[in-house]
Parts: sequence; structure tokens; C-alpha cells
Amino acid sequence: MNYDEMYRSCVDRLVSYCYATKTLAAANRMDRAVNAELLICDIANVMFECNLRSLKQGPIFDLADDEACIAIQVTFDGSMTKLDSFVSKIQNNDNLKYKKCYFFILDPARKNYNRDVNIKNSKGEIYFCNNYIINLYDISSWIGSLMIDRLKIISLIIDKYVPYINEKKYADKFDFLRDMSEFVLHVNRGVVPDPIGIREFDPCQQLILSYDILDRMRSGFCDIEFFVSQIQRKLIQEFLLQADFAIDRLRVFSEAPVINMQRNYHVWGDAHREFKKLDDKMNEFRESM
Repeated sequence: MNYDEMYRSCVDRLVSYCYATKTLAAANRMDRAVNAELLICDIANVMFECNLRSLKQGPIFDLADDEACIAIQVTFDGSMTKLDSFVSKIQNNDNLKYKKCYFFILDPARKNYNRDVNIKNSKGEIYFCNNYIINLYDISSWIGSLMIDRLKIISLIIDKYVPYINEKKYADKFDFLRDMSEFVLHVNRGVVPDPIGIREFDPCQQLILSYDILDRMRSGFCDIEFFVSQIQRKLIQEFLLQADFAIDRLRVFSEAPVINMQRNYHVWGDAHREFKKLDDKMNEFRESM
């Protein structure tokens, strides 16, 4: 995956996840909101190079790093009423120990706040201002400014909370499954018993077709290797290994397709038992999707 693909994947999944979570939260389904908060915690740790932790529904903040003196409220409500409430709470808190207070809005819509907010502590240091209001547009812009190494870290963080949903890669897995099915079909056709010497399928032609599909599968595996689960990767590797054995069987049979009935059925029986392993791996892969 190149830089642009990785960036688009990160932003698409982040925004879609937050939008869906906001919709569920509006229906009083708050379970995903907790995960969204943890997702932002991990992203913010990279953004601010700190060690934020969840405060588990603190009175003002959701995330904080006491050592770095950073605290964050995470919300899906980007209204001025919500912001005013946050500002009022930190202004009226005499025991506030944080030097920087952030207001993270997990709303896909970009919001502009047209009035200045500057809150200073007793030393005259600003600990909250407009620049500390962060929305998804700001996060997406920040992600797009990262070098590839840090972008990979963000991508892994999003992988942790948001399933990788990419239509092309999802379609690629179905294409691979189709190739598996066609390969099994051709190797089985190539060793069908031929007791009377009149073959419906030419073993040599089936061998050529099987070779082409196997090459396509090896190339396709390189494309989808990083977008399948560990179990799926193992199933594909086992299928490809078994496919090599199947090709060897088919090659031997294609060299002498017309043989006596007893020998013909014996070869087919051995091959059929081996090809069944291909079927099993293919079916396991299909069920894992």
C-alpha cells in the first residue's frame, strides 16, 4: 500500500467509524463510544507525544497525562452549548492542574468557531484557546502531514479499533476464492477416469489452465497478503502448497492420459484424495470471509 492509499484508508475508516458511533450514541448505544474514546487516546498519544490514559468518565476530562499536564475531553457534540459548558467547567475549577486542555470533537462535519476563547492561569499562561479545539477535519489534516513511518503507526492504531473495510481489497479476496474454485475444477477435470479412451477434457489443456490460475493466485496473494487475517493467510499458504502437489499429479497424468481402466482409476483415486485437501482449504477460506 502506498502513502496515498494508506492515508485515504486511515481517514475513511476514522471518519466512517466516528459517524457510525455518533449515530449509535444518539440512539443511546454507548458501547462503541468507549472504543472511540480509546482510539482517540492512542492517536492523541502520537499527536502530542505523550502518555494519555482514560479517566473513565471523569467530571471534565476523558483523557489525561498528569506528567505532561495535558487533558482532553472527547465528545460527539460539537455545539457551542457543549463548548461553553466545557469552558465554564475549566474556568471555575480552582484545582485544575493541566497546562493544556483540549476539546476533541468526533463529528465528521467541519465546524468553525467565530469567537476567540483564551483562558489563562494565574501565571498568565494560556491553557485553552481556539487552537485547542480539535475536530475530525483537523485530525485528518494532521494525519496527512505525517511521514510514512508515523502514518504506518496511525494506520496500525486504527486497525486495532476499526476493521479494514476496503471495497477493492474485499473484492480481491473474492477474486482469490474464485481462482481457488477454478483451480480445483481444472485439476479434477484433468484426472477424471477415462476407461474407454474418450476424454471429455484434455488433461494437457487442464494442466495449462491450472498453471495459469496458480500463477495468478501467487500474484494475487502478494496483493492481499496484508489485508487478510492470520488464519486466512495460513489457509492460503496451505492451499498453494497443496496446489503444487496437485500440479505434479496432473502433469504425470497428462503425459499418459489413456491407460488401462484399473490403472486409470487407481491414479484418479490417489489424486482425488489429495485434491480433497484443496477443497477443504478452499471451504475453510470461504467460511473465514
